[in-house]
Amino acid sequence: MKKDIINCEALVPLIDYFKLNFGTKKVIKIIFLILIVVFSVVICFYYNSKNILNISKYINEYLGIGIEIIALLLSFSIAYLTILVTSENNNIKKIQLLNTSKEIEKKKITAYQYLLNQLTYTIYNEIVLLLFYLLFKLIIPILSYKVIIIIFSISFSLLINVIFIIFVSVKNIYLTFFNTNNNIIVK
Repeated sequence: MKKDIINCEALVPLIDYFKLNFGTKKVIKIIFLILIVVFSVVICFYYNSKNILNISKYINEYLGIGIEIIALLLSFSIAYLTILVTSENNNIKKIQLLNTSKEIEKKKITAYQYLLNQLTYTIYNEIVLLLFYLLFKLIIPILSYKVIIIIFSISFSLLINVIFIIFVSVKNIYLTFFNTNNNIIVK
């Protein structure tokens, strides 16, 4: 069963991403995202208990705006990926040949492969979040208040995660095309 999951082609970029990027920074980021979930749950319960905020109206508006924003971010990420794959820039040629210290299955990868993996991971996250928002919007009428707050908090944390990932991707795209100091994307 586990081998079937690992061999699923759709999951290969995700598995490779975690092989390349798991470490102390990733653990700190995961802890930070969990704290966001806990904090937003507490805030939502507190403000709703005081009847200061109409949570259900707020969450419905948030989901509508969130779907639009994630769809827009997804289109930009796909555009970045298209630019990277189709570009004939000299810096692209350099990073295609530049090995990094990162390895997948004991084989060093190039900075270009690393960047492709990172952009693919970004797109995966955006698609998952978009699907999450769409599903949440559909099932919100049948959920209890507490479940809605918890799912909202998780979705907010996932949005923060996507924003972090996009910042890193934009930085790497910038360094790829405007690299004047011979800095490399991955050390």
